[in-house]
Amino acid sequence: MIYQFSLIYRSVSYLTILTALVVMYGWLRGIELVQIIVQSWPSMKFNTALCFFLLGGVLLCTLYRKKLFKILLGGVLLFVASISFIENLTDLEVGLDVLLVPGLMSAGTALCFALMGLAHLVIYADSVEWRKMSQYLLHSVTVISFFAMIGFVYGISGEGKLMFISSMAIHTSALFFLSSIASSLIHPSLGFTALLIGKKPGNLLAKRMFPLMGSLILVLGYLVIKYWETGEISPETGLTLFGMSILIIALTFISMIAMELNRTDIKRSEAVRALRDSNANLEKTVAERTALLKDKMELLNATTSAARIGTWEVDLEAGKVTWSEMTREIHEVPIDFEPDLTTGINFFKEGAHRSRIEATVQECIATGKPYDVELMIVTATGEDRWIRAIGTPILRDDKVIRLRGTFQDIDVRKRAEIKISEESIFLQTLIDNIPINIYTKDLLSRKTMINRSELELMGLDNSSTVIGKTDHELFPKESADISRKEDVEVMKTGIPILSRETSMDLGENNKHWFLTSKIPIKNSEGNVTGLLGVSVDITERKENEEKLKNYAILESKSAEMEQFAYVASHDLREPVLTIKNYLNILFEDYGEKLGEGSKRYSNTILNALNRMELLIGGLLDYARLSRQKSLEQVDLNEAVKNVLESLDSLIVNSQATVKVSKLPRIKGYPIEIELLFQNLITNGIKFHHPDRLPVVEIERKKYGSGWMFLVRDNGIGIEPEYIEEVFVMFKRLHSRRLYEGTGIGLSHCRKIVELHNGKIWVESEPGIGSVFYFTIDINE
Repeated sequence: MIYQFSLIYRSVSYLTILTALVVMYGWLRGIELVQIIVQSWPSMKFNTALCFFLLGGVLLCTLYRKKLFKILLGGVLLFVASISFIENLTDLEVGLDVLLVPGLMSAGTALCFALMGLAHLVIYADSVEWRKMSQYLLHSVTVISFFAMIGFVYGISGEGKLMFISSMAIHTSALFFLSSIASSLIHPSLGFTALLIGKKPGNLLAKRMFPLMGSLILVLGYLVIKYWETGEISPETGLTLFGMSILIIALTFISMIAMELNRTDIKRSEAVRALRDSNANLEKTVAERTALLKDKMELLNATTSAARIGTWEVDLEAGKVTWSEMTREIHEVPIDFEPDLTTGINFFKEGAHRSRIEATVQECIATGKPYDVELMIVTATGEDRWIRAIGTPILRDDKVIRLRGTFQDIDVRKRAEIKISEESIFLQTLIDNIPINIYTKDLLSRKTMINRSELELMGLDNSSTVIGKTDHELFPKESADISRKEDVEVMKTGIPILSRETSMDLGENNKHWFLTSKIPIKNSEGNVTGLLGVSVDITERKENEEKLKNYAILESKSAEMEQFAYVASHDLREPVLTIKNYLNILFEDYGEKLGEGSKRYSNTILNALNRMELLIGGLLDYARLSRQKSLEQVDLNEAVKNVLESLDSLIVNSQATVKVSKLPRIKGYPIEIELLFQNLITNGIKFHHPDRLPVVEIERKKYGSGWMFLVRDNGIGIEPEYIEEVFVMFKRLHSRRLYEGTGIGLSHCRKIVELHNGKIWVESEPGIGSVFYFTIDINE
């Protein structure tokens, strides 16, 4: 088509327009050089240049398929050229020769313009005959312009030329020659152009012979004319020599063509002989392959029969469905049963199976996508049967015209798979819900299966993050090394490890104890392929054992401590009371006789004895906290209410505010709980800031299986370096002159909290206040 030669065509179009514009400019400005190339040669008239401008527009409109503009410009060109041609042949004067610049184009020029205009008007006609006519009109222009250019090359005078081309300018001839050849490239498969552009042997021969033969004839003619003009030979001699030369050239080219044809015939004969030998070999090969194919077909038939695989085909254009004998057997229909697409689909079990095959087939037809599905059919005898259907589309022009594929009875295999799957799901469900860690490993100790308990141990919820990984990728190196050593022992010896007590450090002081069994997994040949691991987490039991052990020791020490504290406090209290009594008697009998110094010393001794008595009492109370008691239901709201009533005098005197949130009921020790809140509230009021009234707030939050309580005050706060020391017995952070007390209250608090399986701590900011936290790990 035209787009194969669009660069040539476009270049000629713009050259034609440019030349026309230059010549018209020369006429308007009086520049002879662009009108007449050689002084004695004809000039291109202004009207000729104007028509070339129109022809260039026609060429571009043809290139870019601007049909309306092409018809308009082509029609104008055809009209002007026809009128000019008629004016040249008759006495009719229309006046075209005096438009703008006087000068009538030659008859040959007018004829060429008319042929070009007419050719382009029908160049894209629907009829092939019209397009052929357009091609031959263009060839005519090529021939006329070629002869005109030859006349200039040979130097023939105007009188010696043909009438039509006697006054055609050289650049007019060249533009006609180029534009006609470029236009003939629009339909390169028509006319003489097809002979020179095609790729068949004749076309290749013509492309080689025509230029060579034409060049020789032109050169020969030029030489004859030159000798003739110089008088060295007569016209008769010149014509004779020219004719004989043409004959010799023709005979030479005929000989070359004959030899080329002979070589082609020899090659054809050799090709026929090679083809005959190839056919013989091919027939032998086909016979061998046919026999082999027959054997393979028999084997295939036996295989498909054993595998119960049938074939099918659907011709969508003819609406015909073909089933093989095995396909009919799978459907349990007679051998003469003729299915169609609808009845074939209706064999699939109603519901999800039928809906899926309908959607799958429709998608295959619409998109050309093959399919492979496993679905259930209901045979002609009413039996449910699993099948595998494979379908492949056959396309023509991107449209599916046929479907073909296989149909396999997989009922036994599928039901076995379903049963295995159900058993696997049951087994996995069972394994996941057993409160024991279960896993399997391959020979490299990579996890291949893991249950939910093992996942929860690692703090994970997705087995895909564990499968394929070793213990070294999941646990600390020390624990992983021990586990790998055990794995290698089991897989190397084939002897299981049963109920071995092991431990594993999971980081952040999270150590777990297990009773671990590792059992080798063997294949049918008795080779070990991995192991099954079963671990029972005994961490709680180990911790309880340790607690019981420590508890027994503590019980013994506590009993000894309580006995010691009781005896010590009793024995210490007796001399203190004796000294105190004698001191009181001394005051009564000799008080008036004592001087001021003696009275001051006596008061100091009495105050020291009172503090000593308080310390002994506190020590005795602390020892009694260790005694075993029974847990009781304690309403903390009532407990705090009792405490506030007992502290009423302190609260009123210090103008303190105590805010209490709603508190829960717990199982605990009532007296100790009240003592705990009393000590913390008292501390919050006693250690108040001198610049503000004391405020104490009590709140609670859920904390694990128990509760967390907050006692917040706005007092003087605690320096960071003393945070850990406030719970040490007899530890005081302030002088007795500023704040009274024994230094044992917070020790009591810690002891009481520990009795309730909890812990106590404090957060404080000096000058702002403190928050005491404690937990009680006892369910409501």
